[in-house]
Amino acid sequence: MEISGFITNLGKYNEGELVGEWIDFPISEEDLQAALQRIGIGSTDEFGSPYEEYFFTDWELPEGTSWQEFGEYPDIEKVNEVAEFFENTYVDENVISAVFDHASDLDDAMNILREGNYMIYHGANNAQSLGEIAINEIDGGVKNLPKEVLEQYFDYEAYGRNLETGSNITYFDGGAIEFF
Repeated sequence: MEISGFITNLGKYNEGELVGEWIDFPISEEDLQAALQRIGIGSTDEFGSPYEEYFFTDWELPEGTSWQEFGEYPDIEKVNEVAEFFENTYVDENVISAVFDHASDLDDAMNILREGNYMIYHGANNAQSLGEIAINEIDGGVKNLPKEVLEQYFDYEAYGRNLETGSNITYFDGGAIEFF
């Protein structure tokens, strides 16, 4: 998953001209400086004043995240850190979306993803399926019993509701995720 941002010359933008380019993250300091030079940062306007400021006008981010996570004036080191994480770690886009929906901010989301403070219940889409998956696949202690015996004596939906109430569960396309 790539992270790209459209870096824009703020002075030119204020003059009514959009001068910028897409850059991919992670980006080295040398490549960032070269991009800034290409968009005119360091050059001067018609009055001899230098163009010094830049900002980001658009982002291409993993599905489920938002440009607001970085904003117009991001910490480049933080963007690089996040990009390196996604470059080196596979995380399903549905899980990313669920984590970002749950998290309070970018740092919280990245901590959850880095530390693995979640459990995925593939195929869960309601309390009953969550209960069935948690008992049959996760807990494993009763998986040797015939399904009809379990259905006769065990209320999966009530167990799933209990998991929803006592835990931090979010449903996503393809399953549910529990945050620890």
